[in-house]
Amino acid sequence: MPNILILLGKLLTIINARVGTGASDTFALPSRTCILTWQTTFDVAPAVIDIDIDVSLDGTAWTTIDTSTAVGGEVRVIAAATGALFIRAIVNTNTGNRAVTLTLVAKVANP
Repeated sequence: MPNILILLGKLLTIINARVGTGASDTFALPSRTCILTWQTTFDVAPAVIDIDIDVSLDGTAWTTIDTSTAVGGEVRVIAAATGALFIRAIVNTNTGNRAVTLTLVAKVANP
């Protein structure tokens, strides 16, 4: 189950300067109609990076809804409401084992 409830409009660090690969903690979304803005940054640009944002209704079955492969970091927006209750990030590839930081802001979609 989730460790932290994401608060609407508040910046949350999902991954904080993690070296290597693996999944973040699981977080509870504040609404099933969230629009998400997420950003990746690195201490030094990795040679290859692959980071997924996954969502779930039950915290066990996951679906990837967005992926970043930008070695210079980037800001991405998931504009469609996720319809999910939980979220996590997974660093699948991190060539060079650079320190990865991923932040996220959730906002409620307009009805």
